[in-house]
Amino acid sequence: MKLISWNVNGLRACLKKGFEDTFNQMDADVFCIQETKMQPGQADFAPEGYTEYINSAEKKGYSGTLIYTRVKPLNAWNGIGVEAHSHEAVPSHWNLRITTSSMSMYPTPKTSWPALTTACSGRTTCAPT
Repeated sequence: MKLISWNVNGLRACLKKGFEDTFNQMDADVFCIQETKMQPGQADFAPEGYTEYINSAEKKGYSGTLIYTRVKPLNAWNGIGVEAHSHEAVPSHWNLRITTSSMSMYPTPKTSWPALTTACSGRTTCAPT
């Protein structure tokens, strides 16, 4: 499985500079994109064969994460489960957007090995635990 993590610093601007060609050339199973700086539906980009999971900031043009995946996740969610850290208007050291999906990496008839793919954006360093 090939996974790409990419801070695009504005997906709409990146699309004007060859993002789609690069995306197709990389041919990854999962793309975790940070700093999309857009709301759902603002970009004309829907790669065939991928499912999209997006978490946009309330403030337009700010932050945002996106996961494109060919692999159907076992689960996908936005946020870290702490409401106080989910809004830009709330003073917080953890003002971030995070989109996470849980996938089975090596399915077998009796077991699966779950893995987390996470796209983080904000004023903190974050990683799945």
